Amino acid sequence: MRIVTKRSAAALLALAAGCTPPGRPASPAATHPAGTMVVMSRLGARPYAAAVAPDGRALVGQVDREEVATALLPDTVFRPSYSVGSVPTDIAVDREGKTAFVANQFDQAV
Repeated sequence: MRIVTKRSAAALLALAAGCTPPGRPASPAATHPAGTMVVMSRLGARPYAAAVAPDGRALVGQVDREEVATALLPDTVFRPSYSVGSVPTDIAVDREGKTAFVANQFDQAV
């Protein structure tokens, strides 16, 4: 997976919004499944942002380490995998699961 950390906010919104281009049918709306917590993994460095890619990879931004930790679900062992900017506060993954966009609050960058 490619992690993008330097992009303009407009580029992020255009890519992450998943808007339907003109002339294409709209995608069905996703629903939130009901679930039961079966395990909890502890992460240091104040985990804040979280996203799950289509292939089941969980990505968690760690504010105090300036990195994104990953785990391939259902494995709950997170590994620091990607260095990002200062204070990663949001993560969005493209539909193909090949690119993750990380918003870095104090760098004012994506």
